[in-house]
Amino acid sequence: MGMLSADQARDFLENGYLLAPGFLDSAYCAHVAQAITNEYNQLVESGWKFCAGGRYTGHLNFKSGRYGREIFEMLQQSGLIAAAEAIMGSRLDLFNMGGNMNLPGSVRQDIHQDFAPPSESFVFNVSLVPARSENGATEIVPLSHGARYTYRTLHSTAAIQQCRPIESNPGDLTMRFGTLWHRGMPNRSEQPRPMLCFTMVPTDKKEPTVPDGDPVRFYANRFYGPQAAVRELAEIHLAKAFHVLRMARS
Repeated sequence: MGMLSADQARDFLENGYLLAPGFLDSAYCAHVAQAITNEYNQLVESGWKFCAGGRYTGHLNFKSGRYGREIFEMLQQSGLIAAAEAIMGSRLDLFNMGGNMNLPGSVRQDIHQDFAPPSESFVFNVSLVPARSENGATEIVPLSHGARYTYRTLHSTAAIQQCRPIESNPGDLTMRFGTLWHRGMPNRSEQPRPMLCFTMVPTDKKEPTVPDGDPVRFYANRFYGPQAAVRELAEIHLAKAFHVLRMARS
């Protein structure tokens, strides 16, 4: 896939996201998915039991290592980075290169934005395995990017009822604005659902993270350090209280 067509660019600007099927070879994506799953299994077998963020409130994040570097180079060579820069109207730098894994038995994330307005960002997600409602495909709210909604107005106007899953196949690429409201959904299957993520920001906005060729490496998502389990479980069981607090603050 090369540069976006005028219709694709227009759809992206209107909806805040675009699904581009078949960007990468599906067999290559299966290979990457297996390497990531093997690393996770080795950690579990070594005694890593409480996977913060993986099952409850969020995804288990990982560094994508050389696979991320290789795929990012494909993005550059395809012309999609240049297309994203044309849409954003500025040069873009790589801010984060990694991925996340939705583990079996997970619960629904709270709806959120990766970047709060007026911050600007452009996100590429690469599907490594089939993503369906059954295994926790990400849900998005079309037309919700930018400053159109706060957390409160998203709920009070019933816009959140427009949530729809982005169902994809290995090798598919999803592009979205970082301000698009979205959430991870429960993985009711028996297999983890890994996905790669590349976040880019305008060159003059923030110092980017330099990618490296390290191996795949998992790390805690939102909850880490002392009493991580307690803090994560608190958010699970006090979800209604956190919802009311966010409604009041937005």
